[in-house]
Amino acid sequence: MSDTTPYLFWSQTIGPYESDLNQLLAILEKGTLGFLAKVETALNKLSCYPNAEEERLKYEAYLHVLRDLLRQEWRPEVRQGRLYLYPPASVEVTDGKDPVQQHKDAIRNSLDWERKAQFHKKSVQEFIAYVERERAFAGHAVSIRLLIADGKRLARQLHAIAQLDEAAQAGPLGEVIQPYLQLVTDKARCEYTGLLLQDVWRYFRYQWATPYNPTPGRQMFYLVRDANQPFHPIIGIAALGSSLVQLTARDDVIGWTPKAFEKRLFADDFDDDQAEKIGRMMLKTLDDVLADIATEGLVTVKELESPSLEIVQRLQEVEAQNRANRIELLQQKRESERQKNIPNQPPLDLDDVKERLLMSPEELSALAMKALYAAKRAKMLQRLLAAKMVAVSSEFVGTANSLRKLWQSDEGQKALKILIQENKKRKVGINMMDIIICGAVPPYNILMGGKLVAMLLAGPQTMSDYERKYTGYASKIASELKGEAVRREPRLVFLGTTSLYAMNSSQYNRIVIPTLINHGKEQIRYEKYGLTKGYGSVHFSEKTRQALERLLLHTKGARLINNRFGEGVNPKLRHASAGLTAIGLIAVDNFIRHRSQRIVYGVPLGRKAYAFLCGETEDPEYFFDASSPQKIDESMQHIAHYWAARWLSKRVRSAKFLELVASFDKNDYLLSNELQDDALVKQHVIKL
Repeated sequence: MSDTTPYLFWSQTIGPYESDLNQLLAILEKGTLGFLAKVETALNKLSCYPNAEEERLKYEAYLHVLRDLLRQEWRPEVRQGRLYLYPPASVEVTDGKDPVQQHKDAIRNSLDWERKAQFHKKSVQEFIAYVERERAFAGHAVSIRLLIADGKRLARQLHAIAQLDEAAQAGPLGEVIQPYLQLVTDKARCEYTGLLLQDVWRYFRYQWATPYNPTPGRQMFYLVRDANQPFHPIIGIAALGSSLVQLTARDDVIGWTPKAFEKRLFADDFDDDQAEKIGRMMLKTLDDVLADIATEGLVTVKELESPSLEIVQRLQEVEAQNRANRIELLQQKRESERQKNIPNQPPLDLDDVKERLLMSPEELSALAMKALYAAKRAKMLQRLLAAKMVAVSSEFVGTANSLRKLWQSDEGQKALKILIQENKKRKVGINMMDIIICGAVPPYNILMGGKLVAMLLAGPQTMSDYERKYTGYASKIASELKGEAVRREPRLVFLGTTSLYAMNSSQYNRIVIPTLINHGKEQIRYEKYGLTKGYGSVHFSEKTRQALERLLLHTKGARLINNRFGEGVNPKLRHASAGLTAIGLIAVDNFIRHRSQRIVYGVPLGRKAYAFLCGETEDPEYFFDASSPQKIDESMQHIAHYWAARWLSKRVRSAKFLELVASFDKNDYLLSNELQDDALVKQHVIKL
């Protein structure tokens, strides 16, 4: 159902630019046709009033946000001299059109502005020219083209299988496409083209509907290749990234939300054995987290053993002071950078600032980071010591009834929530990854290759690669909190992801993989948990984010929100929210909510993955054996063969899909086709 609420989109803090805005709205009152073009013109011809720099930055950012929302079919309306915006209408059946396809087209269109903007960058154009340019390698003329499959050749092979009796197709189907995962590592090159694997992955990533933006945290990039075709062309690409800390639909199923915990606690089958496991997990979490925090200068050993309300209050003051120090240091860093860029500029007339301006921006940044983690330590100690005060005075490890009684008290429930959250933070950081990119490229996408990529990610190679890559790896946040390197055992037990669309089918639907144990009775599956709430910043363009950044730098005197791992979850969303507030908008959540909900999926990699994530067992009981390369290879082949029998077979029996594969022309797929001004590419690319 459509959200028909109009939201006020107005800033009363733009000074002389309010007259410019009123002139723009006078045009809108005559009709919405061409209003977006008028907003573009206003941006390109921004007035410049004296002594109104902040107001100009606000109005410029305001217009950038307005432009993005109009592009995504927000509807403008003037009421009593003020601009209101209606959210995009939900998709309904009209004129015989497919509502699902309309929904998907609307989402793609909303993202397409930013995606296409990438191709205006000279660096991107040069990259495309480089990888598409023909060069000699290993006795062949090579380019990225060799890694795009020959549709006609693949179609002939599939057509030959389609002529066989259905019973005779199984063997050839399992061989015609021979997929394997190739982990993209630093400086590794494709053995057939000499291109860096990173460049190969990046090239195909630019084909995705969503813009290509780097993200902080742990990451693993994969190419999925076909060993049965010349040069092992790309079937698809994938990427795993650090899991989202907060995702309600997922956390409900795992058992991390208060609602889920309470439901379990008061279920008829909740018994003393479960209560004891939970209690011991809570106490272990408390001890483990306290042991991982550098407490020097914050609390004494005696205070850790016997916490009190006074200690907690003192830590609150320490946290507040360090957060204030961080802001001041970042402001001074900004001033120091200004001094370097503008010679002979007099510094601010403050003695302490003058003294600190003798420090370099790098030194001030390091001090600001130190203050940030001091505040984090103080905050964590507040929470943990408050929970410990309850733990030492209550029966944490006991019966089901005693745990229920503890939950029903305000202090007990608060303590239990803290420890559940702390356990969750540890598990999210080291035992989970999110599938952030997953899909097939032509012509394999026609053959359900997206499901193949998703299925391979759930296999044991991913677990093995993750363990190998991150064994011995020092966790940045944990190490900063402890004041020394913290290395935890990297055991991947869960994959999470979301679909691009909320309606109808996605490539993750109905994915079930029989394992090699218990004669296939055990299964890995992509479990559907629910929908996201539709909040984010993906609907704001890079130019808009830059305009918001300029405004925040001016108003705050420093960049307080950075895309840096450890400064807080979802920096882009926090940055957008802070920027909209700085413009002078009210109820900014109305505009942060892009309303493109997505389906939330989870893939437990062991039969006791949820219990492991809740801290109630040390053995997730993996579905696949990753103990040796031979076992891993056996399992990955099993997954590929099952995909061929379950999904590829249906496409092979359809002449329509085989014709689509045969008609695929790799020339149509080249990124150089995307460039509006491809003169740069044409200088270098030689058509094969």
